[in-house]
Amino acid sequence: MAQAGTGAGPLWERRRAETSQPVRSSLALALGMIDPAAAGPVLAEAVLPAARAQLTGAAAATYPRREAQILAARVVAAFDGIQPVLATVRAVLTGGDTPARSAADLVADLTPANRGALSGLEPLLRERLGDYRSRLAAARALARLGMPVADLTEPLIHGVTDYACRYGLDTILELRAVDTIPGLEALTTGDQRLPATGSHHDIVWADELLIDRIHATVAHLRAG
Repeated sequence: MAQAGTGAGPLWERRRAETSQPVRSSLALALGMIDPAAAGPVLAEAVLPAARAQLTGAAAATYPRREAQILAARVVAAFDGIQPVLATVRAVLTGGDTPARSAADLVADLTPANRGALSGLEPLLRERLGDYRSRLAAARALARLGMPVADLTEPLIHGVTDYACRYGLDTILELRAVDTIPGLEALTTGDQRLPATGSHHDIVWADELLIDRIHATVAHLRAG
């Protein structure tokens, strides 16, 4: 089963807040906490039919339902393989916005064992590099599909400060993106790291924390 990598942050957050046991079980499967081979027929019977029903081959009408589709795709892929999930994943990627980020993260997590079958999604993932909501996940997926990480430097740098900044530096470290070092160092000397929202105190504190994290990331990259 594919292990959720850097993109697993939102899944862990949702599992902490979730009260429904079937959904928690689905999230546990998606996060690799439960081996499908050891899940047992009871869990499979409770989770799989609902998950399979989500995979219609079309993106759902609302973003929360699209997120549910990608969670369902993680579960179904663990039991049935990736072929039954591809059409729905493609549709959600095409739809963009935050569900496309979840779809791209799923592609990244499934790629090591399924690179050939997933390579057809590369054009859609390239389109997502221009979308601040999903570019980090798209870059991660493209790198795992074989695109040189050096070619992803720009979206990775943008990802440090845009919508998905919580995961930007972790993604850079995961990909060993050493070509981002000059851009990261430039971020620490500029003044456009964070959006001007919240109180002045909060912005200053968050900015200082981000600078510290950037310096630490650069040090890790230099250390090899």
